[in-house]
Amino acid sequence: MTPPPDPNPAAPDPREAFQDLVRAVRRNVLRVAFTAMVCAIFGAAVAMTWPDKYESSTQFVLREWHIVDDSAILGDLQDISLPRKLKTLENELRSRKRIDMVLNELQWVEWLETAGKPSRRRELALKIADNLSVEMDADVTGAHNITLGFTWTSPNKAADFVNRLRDIWIELTLQTYRKRLEDQKERAEAIVLERDQTYRAGLESLQKFERDFDVASLMTADVNNDLRAQWMIDLNSAKAGHDAAVNNLQRLETELATMEREITRPVPPANPEQAAALAVLQQMQAALEQVQVAYASKHARYQKAAKDVETARANLEALGGEPEERFETITNPKYYEKAQEYLAFQAEEMEARVLVESLEDELVVVEDRLSRLPMIMLEQARLQHEVEVAEQLLSVSREEIQPLRERVAQLRAANLLNSSMGETTLMASGPFEILDLGVPAEDPVVPMKAVIMSVALLIGLGLGAIGPILSEVTRVSFGSAKEVGRQLGVPVLGAVDMILTVRDTRARTVQQALTIATMCLVLVVLGTALYIYAYKQHILPQELRRVLRDLSMALT
Repeated sequence: MTPPPDPNPAAPDPREAFQDLVRAVRRNVLRVAFTAMVCAIFGAAVAMTWPDKYESSTQFVLREWHIVDDSAILGDLQDISLPRKLKTLENELRSRKRIDMVLNELQWVEWLETAGKPSRRRELALKIADNLSVEMDADVTGAHNITLGFTWTSPNKAADFVNRLRDIWIELTLQTYRKRLEDQKERAEAIVLERDQTYRAGLESLQKFERDFDVASLMTADVNNDLRAQWMIDLNSAKAGHDAAVNNLQRLETELATMEREITRPVPPANPEQAAALAVLQQMQAALEQVQVAYASKHARYQKAAKDVETARANLEALGGEPEERFETITNPKYYEKAQEYLAFQAEEMEARVLVESLEDELVVVEDRLSRLPMIMLEQARLQHEVEVAEQLLSVSREEIQPLRERVAQLRAANLLNSSMGETTLMASGPFEILDLGVPAEDPVVPMKAVIMSVALLIGLGLGAIGPILSEVTRVSFGSAKEVGRQLGVPVLGAVDMILTVRDTRARTVQQALTIATMCLVLVVLGTALYIYAYKQHILPQELRRVLRDLSMALT
C-alpha cells in the first residue's frame, strides 16, 4: 500500500533550484550565445560611432589680478572669493562671444558648415563650451595659476583651440587694461601740457631772438677771432687751389688743340650672318696659324685645322664672299677723355672761385659780428635762463607720469603675444607668463572602447540568460520525476517519458536548423552592416551619412 503524502513537505533546496536554473541556461546556450553576439556587434557599432576625444591643456600665470579688475571684460573682482573669481572667469571664457572670436580665426569645417544656420551654430558653441574646463588657484605671492583644458575629436584642433582661446583672452585683457592706462596717462599729460606750452613759448622767443640777430653765427669773441684766422688760412689755400685749377685748364686747352677730334674705324658687314661667317673664318685662320707653328702639314691636327678653314671659307662664299671693307667716323676716345677732364677742372675752378669769394665775404661779416656781440650775448643769456627754468618745471612734471608711461609701454610690448603661422610667443615676464602650451594629445581620453565592448558583452549574456531563467522560475509544470518527488514529498514509482515519432523528431530537427540558420543570417547581416559602417561609408545614402554624422557630433 502506498504511504500517504507528507502534509508538510520539506522546503526546496537552494542548491537544487540553482542547478535547475543552470540546466535551463545550458539548454538554451545557443540563444544566450546569439544574444551576446548581437549585443557585442551593437557595442562595436556604438564604440565606432562614439568619436574619439582628445584633451589638450595650457597653463599660464596671472601675476597681477588687478589687470583683470581694471579691464572691462570681467568687472571688479578684487574683493570676491577665489571660487567666484573662477566661476566668473569660466563663464567669460565659455561665452558665445569668446568662442565665436576663436572659431572665426580657426575656421573649422564644423564652424563653416553652420554659416547661415544660427541654431546649429549656437548648438556647436554650447557643445564647445561644455568641453572646455577652467581651473585656477592662487599661490602665496598673489599670482593666479590658470589652466585651460579642452576636449575635442581632433588632437590638433583641441590644441589650436585652447592656445588661441588663451591668447585672445590675454590679448583682450591687456588691450583693455592698456587702454585704461592710456586714458590715465592722457589725463596726466594734460597737466604737463601747460608747462610744456610755457617751455615752448620761451624756447620760441629764444629761437626768434637768435634768428633775428643771427646769434648762431655770432658765437664768442674768441671763436670769431679764431674763425677770422682760420678763414684767412682757408682763403689762401682756396686761392692756391684756384690757381692750380686755372693752370690745369690752360694745360688741357693746349693738349686738346693738338689732338684730333674725330677718327675712323671699320664698320662690320650689314648682314649679320655674313659677319658671323667672317668672324668664324678669322677664328679658324688664327687657329690654323697656331697649329702650323707646332705641327707639320701632314699632321692630323694641321689637316683638321686646314679643313675647318676651308669649311668656314666655303660658308662665307655661300653668303656672298668677303664683304667690302667700310669705315665710319667717330669721336676720338682720347679727345673725349681729355674733354671730360677739362670739364672737371673747369667745375673745380668755378668751385674754388666761389669758395674764395665766400671766404672774403665771411671775413667782412666776422668783423661786423665782433662789433655787435656784447649786447646780443647779454639778452640771449636772459632768454636762455627763462627757457631753463621752464624746462626744469616740465621735467619735474614728466617724471611724475614716467612710471605710468613705462607701464603702458610694457603692456604694448606684451600685447604682441600671438599664434600666427602656428607659433606662439612665450612671455617670460610681465603680468602674464605662459607655462605650458597646448600640444596635440597622442591618445584619446574617451571613449573607452574596451569597456564598451565588455559592457555590451555582459548585457548580451544577461539578456540571453534572463529568458531561460524567467521561464524556469515561472514554469508551473514538473520537468522531471525527481522534481515531482521533491515538490510533492512522495516517492515516484515510475514515469513515462515523452514518446516521439520519427515525424516529430524530423520536425524538431528542421525547426532547430531553421533557428540556427536565422541566427546566422541575422549575425551576417549585422556584421555586414558593421563592416560597411566602418570601412565603406561612402556607399551609404547621403541622408544616412548625415544622420550618423549628427549622431557623432551629438556624442562629442
